[in-house]
Amino acid sequence: MSGTTLIEMQRLLDDLCLKLGFCLAPEEQERLRTSVVRGADAITEAVLLAEGIDAALNKRLRRQVMAVVEQHVSGWS
Repeated sequence: MSGTTLIEMQRLLDDLCLKLGFCLAPEEQERLRTSVVRGADAITEAVLLAEGIDAALNKRLRRQVMAVVEQHVSGWS
């Protein structure tokens, strides 16, 4: 993940858990922390997929997740 540390991704995952209840299983968190997923869109899709949610059918929820992800991604170098 270019410019993103494991700690930054963990902070994002923690924030999603606290704010939206997206508390992924430890193995899913590890997969996302160590993946090469880049950009807010890709991260949002990966989180929703890990939760078993179809983003196309849950646009409001996707926007909520995207807002949290964008807050974090905008601060990453």
